[in-house]
This record gives sequence, C-alpha cells and structure tokens, in this order.
Amino acid sequence: MDGYHLAKWAARAMRGTITVGSLASNYSYNSLYNNSSGAEVLIVRLLQSLSAGVTFFGVQFVAGQYGVVAGKVTRVQAGEAVHAGVLLSNQQTTVPAPDFNLYFNTVPIWTDPNYPIAIIPPNWSLAAVAPNTSQAFATSWLWDVIPASDLMDLGIDPMSDPANWPNQ
Repeated sequence: MDGYHLAKWAARAMRGTITVGSLASNYSYNSLYNNSSGAEVLIVRLLQSLSAGVTFFGVQFVAGQYGVVAGKVTRVQAGEAVHAGVLLSNQQTTVPAPDFNLYFNTVPIWTDPNYPIAIIPPNWSLAAVAPNTSQAFATSWLWDVIPASDLMDLGIDPMSDPANWPNQ
C-alpha cells in the first residue's frame, strides 16, 4: 500500500474487541453497531473470534442497536478521535438465526480486505452469535468508516435495508 492510500485508510480505520461471558440457558452474542449520526457506513474488514470448544459462530444483520454492554473501541491511528462504531454484547434466550457461519479449527477469522464481511448502514448492527447456550467468547473487529456516497458508484444505496442490496 503506498503512502497516500495508507494515510487515507488510517484516517478512517477503527478497531476494537469485546468479550461476553456465559450464562446458563442463554446464547451469548457480540455486535458492531453503526451509531453514525450522519450518512456513514461501516465496512467490516476483519472479524475474529475465540471460544473454547466451539467450531463456528454465526453472523447476522440486526436492525437497530443490538446489545447493551460496551466494548473497547480505538482508532488504528494513535491519538485520533473515535469515529462511528460501537461494540456491544449481551445474552438472551433466543437470538436471530445467522445468515452466514464462520467455521474454524481454533480461531475463526475473516481478513480479506477486497471482500469485506459486511457493510453496515446507520442504525444497523452486525451480530456474532455463539452457536450454543452457556458459551462465553470474544470477538475482535477492524472496520472503516466511510461516507455512504462512496458506495453509490457501486450501485448500492447504503441507507436502505441491507437485505435489498443484491436486488438493486
């Protein structure tokens, strides 16, 4: 990556991690919520999880803020203000069915920057859900915060429901 593109990426890149404990008969989940007050989308570049005894976890879009306990979020570039994106966690007896599973031997990871795992519009969350009840796990995330208008060139209306994007 040349200096220009590195500086442009670092100016909008965020990272964070969150851990959720286990509670008998409840599913645990972590989520990345786009709390942007403007027209910014989150491009999720990396999603990594660690949990003993689990061979996969599911991901799912959820409308609105999903979770209540906040995780740690920082900029990739030291000393800069935090942009959009809040990491949250919680546990409950039912969770949304995942639309995508990440399978792994020890650590599930999605790290292909050319194919982000998700584009999250404002007031939407991407949830990572443990497949079993009573399961603690941690997730680490890396995302870019970009103006929604940057996606219009791709024919995506980032302010619409993500379920409609492939049909546009």
